[in-house]
Amino acid sequence: MPTASYTSPWEGVAAVSDGIDPPSSNDTVNRRRGTWPNTGSQWAELAWASAQTIKSAEVYFFDDGGGVRVPASWKLQRWTGSAYADVPGTYPIAADAYNTITFATAVSTTRLRVVLQSGQGSVGLLEIKAWAADPPGGGTGWNPPAGLVTPLNAVWQHVESTYPNLYGFRNYGWGQVMANGGSLNYCVRWDTGATVTAAQRDQIHVTLARQVKKWMDLMRTPRSAPNVVAASSTRAATIPTARAARRTTTTCHSG
Repeated sequence: MPTASYTSPWEGVAAVSDGIDPPSSNDTVNRRRGTWPNTGSQWAELAWASAQTIKSAEVYFFDDGGGVRVPASWKLQRWTGSAYADVPGTYPIAADAYNTITFATAVSTTRLRVVLQSGQGSVGLLEIKAWAADPPGGGTGWNPPAGLVTPLNAVWQHVESTYPNLYGFRNYGWGQVMANGGSLNYCVRWDTGATVTAAQRDQIHVTLARQVKKWMDLMRTPRSAPNVVAASSTRAATIPTARAARRTTTTCHSG
C-alpha cells in the first residue's frame, strides 16, 4: 500500500499504484491522488517487503487546470535503511504523459519516494511506476524477428492512438489471457434462427485453435499457445454443452 504526506479526503493514495494508465492529467474517470488545498513539498512513496533493484521510474502528474497543477519541480528519493537519499538525474515535467527518469546506476531499496514541490497550485499524482533492473543476461524481452520490428511498432502505436484509456480498459485479448490463466474466450455470433449443431460448433473451435496456433508460431513465443474457449451465439437456439480436455464449449444467446 503506498503512503503519502497528505491526500485530499475525497481522493485516495492507492490511486498512484493501481496499475491504470491515465488517459490525461485531468483524468475524471479513474482514481486520483491530489493534495489540495495543501501546497509546498508533498510526497508519495511505494514500499516493498524486501529490497528491489530499480533502474528507472515513471510518474504521471495530476493537473485539473484549477487548484491542482503539475509541480514546479520534483525528485525521487530512495530509502537507504536509515535515511532518504536523492536519486540523481534529469527530471522532466510534462502533463498528459509519463515523466520518465532512468538511473545512471540501478538502486536497491525497500522504498521509493516521489517528492513534488508545488508551483501554481497544489500537486497530485495519478500513477507511479518503478521498473526493476534487467536480470543478468536478460533484457526487456522485446526481441522480435528484425523484419517484424517496424510493423509491430506501427500496430502498437495505432492501438495507443486509437484507445484513449488503453490500459484501463480490461477486455483486450491479452487481458483475457492473463485473467483466464492462459485461455482465450470467443463468442461467435450466429445471425440465424437455425440451430447450430455440435459438429458446426466443434468446427468453429478447430478453426479458432488453428488460427491462434499460427499467431503464436509467427510471434515465435517460447510459451505454449493459449487454450481456446469458444462459445457459439444464436438467435433462438440452444446448443448442447460439450466438455473435452483443455476446452469448453458453452451456449451464448444474443438478445
